[in-house]
Amino acid sequence: MAMVPSQRLALARPQASERVPPTKRAGTGPLSRLVVFAFVAFTCSMPFEAALLLGGEGLFSISRLVGYGFFGLAFLRPGISFRKPPRAFWFFLTYFGIYLLTGLYQPAVYWPEITWIAFRLTQFFALFWVAYSLFQIEYVTRWSLWALGLASVGVGALLAVGVGVSQYRGLSGRQTVFGQGPNTIAAIIALGGVALIGLAYGKTGARQSVKAIAWGGFLVVAVAITRTGSRGALVGLAAGLLTLLASHGSAKMRLRNAMIVILALGACAAITIASSTTSSRWNRTIQEGNLAGRDRIFRSAFFMIIEKPILGWGPASNYYELGRRLGLPKRDTHNLILWLLTEQGLLGAAPFFAGLILCARAAWRARRGSQGLLPLALFAAVMCVNLAGTYYVTKWFWFVMAYALASATHVGRRRVPSASTGRGRRPIGLRVSARHRVTGPRTVFPVAGIPSRLQRSSED
Repeated sequence: MAMVPSQRLALARPQASERVPPTKRAGTGPLSRLVVFAFVAFTCSMPFEAALLLGGEGLFSISRLVGYGFFGLAFLRPGISFRKPPRAFWFFLTYFGIYLLTGLYQPAVYWPEITWIAFRLTQFFALFWVAYSLFQIEYVTRWSLWALGLASVGVGALLAVGVGVSQYRGLSGRQTVFGQGPNTIAAIIALGGVALIGLAYGKTGARQSVKAIAWGGFLVVAVAITRTGSRGALVGLAAGLLTLLASHGSAKMRLRNAMIVILALGACAAITIASSTTSSRWNRTIQEGNLAGRDRIFRSAFFMIIEKPILGWGPASNYYELGRRLGLPKRDTHNLILWLLTEQGLLGAAPFFAGLILCARAAWRARRGSQGLLPLALFAAVMCVNLAGTYYVTKWFWFVMAYALASATHVGRRRVPSASTGRGRRPIGLRVSARHRVTGPRTVFPVAGIPSRLQRSSED
């Protein structure tokens, strides 16, 4: 017997308990929202990490105090803060275990430095776990990325207008704020610039006002990076922008994204050329192959890997051994891959690389979800920056890795058009195939209560 449209509608309407999936219900209580606000504040404080230190080089700064408060609140709400860890977490933890084990066999004079790095990595792994859990909530992801982007614009504005700016170690044209290294400050604000463009064009449904804010912030960030003279941050920014070319959609959308990339890179090139110091650094790199000594560093690190390929030189020992070969007290490899291989060899670096591969795979899969290209853009930017530096002992490195992994959990929650207005509705967290829909004369209603295998989300 055929059903009338009202009967179809009654069957298609989800029950009250089924309308909102767990990822949408999470984070709605007062304490949960307090945890979320603390996380957003913590994200906003990351570009200001070196600002307002209390006690000189001590343990306290505004950023760290915000972080301690956030973690204290996170332990009060473990249901949303400590979900089941992703597989990549265990790979990174395996690397950490090998780090601790090999650290015991290093000279005692290196133990204070090894202990300090171990303490920081412990904090960052906790941040990675909590951030991965919170990033599975849609509005938390949106607010956090906006916080990162706007805070980066704030720091960039200080550099752009010259407020609180100083010359780094007396080097002409290498400006910085808060006394932080120009490469480090440029790397974090570059991620903010990528986040802004990604929020405007890498995700679905962005308004024109959002795009205007993103472009304004991006130009401020580009000027600020030029003031620092950092080439690695500019390359990372370009790598993040180029991921827009990997978008799905029509030829018109791909052409639009290509034009956005050309405009953004053209703006960066014009700003760089306008700066005599930065343009001269690029000219020396392109014409003379000048890499600020990195060619010698990479060559020496490569020979260190050949000498001890399996176990490496050990924590801290690789740092001082590389410096000895270059006639310096100590020297960083200025490359994450070389650092891991000289420190732990293939045995310790392999689990870390496996974790990175899982992060890359999740960011790639997220292109089909509500997060779009933004996770891939941020991941590409971070990895490119780490080809010219070693930044895995930073908050923003693990922040981006957590976001890349959690973005895959949003794949089944893409916005669907409303039948009445044609506009996007909030994602419902379900994948609905054609055979699970009940159709009326003019309307398609997604049916809730679909088997749990259709609601499955990846942790990788």
